[in-house]
Amino acid sequence: MWLLIRLCIWSTTAALFAAGGCQPAERPDGATSSNGPPQHQPAPYPLVVAVVGAPQTFNPIVADGQAGRTVGGAVFDTLLRLDPETAEPIAGLAASWTYDPQTHDYTVRLRDDVKWQDGVELTARDVAFTTRAIHAVAESPYSAILRIDGNPVEVREIDDRTVRFSLQRPYAPFLKSLVFPILPAHRFVETVPIDQPATIATQWGTDTDPGEVIGTGPFRLVGYQPDQRIVLERNPSYWQTDQRGERLPYLDRYIVRIAPDRETTLSWFKAGALHIFSPRFDEVAELRAASTRDEFAVEEIGTDTASLFLTFNRNPLHYRSGGKTDPRFTWFNDPRFLRGIAYAIDKRAIIEGALNGFGVPSRSLFPPANPFSDDELGGHPFDLELARRTLEMAGYPLRSDGVRQDDKGNPIEFTLVTNQGNAVRERIAAILVDQLATIGVRAKLESLPFPDLFERLDATYDWDAMLIGFTVGIDPASSENLLRSDGELHLWHPLQPHPSSAWEAQIDDLLDQGNRELDPTRRWEIYREVQAILHKQLPMIQLVRPTLFAAHRHGVENFRPSPWGFHAIEELRVRKIEPTKAKGSGNRR
Repeated sequence: MWLLIRLCIWSTTAALFAAGGCQPAERPDGATSSNGPPQHQPAPYPLVVAVVGAPQTFNPIVADGQAGRTVGGAVFDTLLRLDPETAEPIAGLAASWTYDPQTHDYTVRLRDDVKWQDGVELTARDVAFTTRAIHAVAESPYSAILRIDGNPVEVREIDDRTVRFSLQRPYAPFLKSLVFPILPAHRFVETVPIDQPATIATQWGTDTDPGEVIGTGPFRLVGYQPDQRIVLERNPSYWQTDQRGERLPYLDRYIVRIAPDRETTLSWFKAGALHIFSPRFDEVAELRAASTRDEFAVEEIGTDTASLFLTFNRNPLHYRSGGKTDPRFTWFNDPRFLRGIAYAIDKRAIIEGALNGFGVPSRSLFPPANPFSDDELGGHPFDLELARRTLEMAGYPLRSDGVRQDDKGNPIEFTLVTNQGNAVRERIAAILVDQLATIGVRAKLESLPFPDLFERLDATYDWDAMLIGFTVGIDPASSENLLRSDGELHLWHPLQPHPSSAWEAQIDDLLDQGNRELDPTRRWEIYREVQAILHKQLPMIQLVRPTLFAAHRHGVENFRPSPWGFHAIEELRVRKIEPTKAKGSGNRR
């Protein structure tokens, strides 16, 4: 259940400062040279960013915190990368790849110009070693994406530059799975026994000499001061060049400061001690008011890839006891009841009241940035009269005391839970309670510490309605654990041995088709049908998506963030800006 509060694996490599990208940008001055590739120009200013919390490890295949991912994205490369605009896989350490539709094998050819930061050449052995190591380490965040139907993908070396992944069946998201960091096999010959690959998880802890942690990425780890900062320096032998032939990265030094909390990172940015910051919507107004003075810009970069929704418990284990069925089970499994609820929700009021106006109504579980999202879904419009009429026609009339009842005279009332300490969700939940009261539906708000909420979701199933969030990654297959009837995260009725409804069985079948279908057009049609069923059956009533923002000082060049993250740390430059030159340019949207 911990997956509810973390990014799906396909967006793990889309962290704000992750390495890799599409095509390197040309130098801003547009200069050209006829005397061979231009030489690297020393960068006088380092890039400084901050993370909350210290790294737990420098081993990229087990690092799962902000600090570890930030370092991993700078020091280590992946076979493929995801284009932040199209979400399609593009070349990284892999120069090319082919697919055999008969055997379902993917054959990957490595670049021949890549060296580890100790001078040793990258080979297929490194890819095979890393893949097997991930298979052996269950806690690796990359473990799930290298398994199909629970079985690990086989890997073998064909020659020094070629590796082959053998799949048991067609699996459309596989290329997007090749975004895991590659480890140098030769550095673990003496420390990781062949018959004990899981011991890789203990390697490269934070007490390791930084010089021992080597990758093929644009930066080298050169220093670590616990609870203070991480220091990275330019990898002079990095393989990637820009369009003029200049070897990347442009920066010579990259510093990651470690903050105890988010408030500290905000104060550092405002004081001029950081170059890049990701403000929440409730911090935007304050930053924009200060931006002309403090020489930075705050820009909208899209909508959140996480979906906030209202869901109702449909699990019979919660409602059936002693041969009797609680009436709430009937309401929450009635699409007419759910539609009435959906029409009563004023999403614009939620955006204004809980998001400071920075957000958009959500129509689908799949975010707008996802290429499989159906833009034609109209959602359920806010219409109180339609909500009341829908409930009346469905058999939920209004009593004299203003509360609705079902056909057996039971008052329509239930408890709405959300996680305590999340001020935004608590505020949205309070707004929902007020909005439902206007149509005679009585909801009682209960905020729970997340461990308690987790227990109700995962063990006792003791809840009625819930406000919660879920992030769908770049590929819709990342939503399967939520959408499949037997999924652990199928919140409204998890782990079903057999689908309890025809529409859930239909979604299961469509998901099977979707992850096997290699034709992108056909895949889009399949997932459009999934979204249409969700829209009709309403296991999740979609609410709102917050607007995402990025802030950066004016001296940072080539900064191109997206909802999936920023993918080109190697392209960034930092130049000095005189205060008078930045005046009037800060309040950009």
